[in-house]
Amino acid sequence: MGGVPPIQYTLTLFDLPFDLRFDAPSRTISGTPLEITPPISLTYTATDHHGAQDSLLFSIGVISPVHTDENPDLPQELRGYSNYPNPFHRSTNLVFDLPWPAQVQVEVMDVTGRRLVSTPSEYLTAGWGNEIELSDLNLPSGAYLYRIHATSLDDRSSSVYVGHFMSVK
Repeated sequence: MGGVPPIQYTLTLFDLPFDLRFDAPSRTISGTPLEITPPISLTYTATDHHGAQDSLLFSIGVISPVHTDENPDLPQELRGYSNYPNPFHRSTNLVFDLPWPAQVQVEVMDVTGRRLVSTPSEYLTAGWGNEIELSDLNLPSGAYLYRIHATSLDDRSSSVYVGHFMSVK
């Protein structure tokens, strides 16, 4: 726009989605939306010293609310990710999130469900991106299932994640 200073900025709207606010001095919309809202139209107008105006029409809506958890620093459930490398030759790494400290054991099965490998139970702390390396796997080329079984130290919680990977010779 250019314009002659001072330039005044205004936001025309009926109502921002719940938990969002407009700060006029910094000209920002901020907040933590907790509810899904349909898009609403807003007009942002800049008016210069001589009354010349330029406007921007846009919409804002919340398609997925932000969840606030009691402990956002820890995952809320056992969740596995793709192993790497995949396919693999003799070893691969399993990556997963662990919501509580646990004894973790991994089993590898063929596609019929026959258990081929079972690791010793291992203590892991809660957190994102835990990793277990499966090494010295002498598996023929093919598709395999793996199961990560986590049991909390107090035996009150238990969770299982099942994934799949490929071995190549």
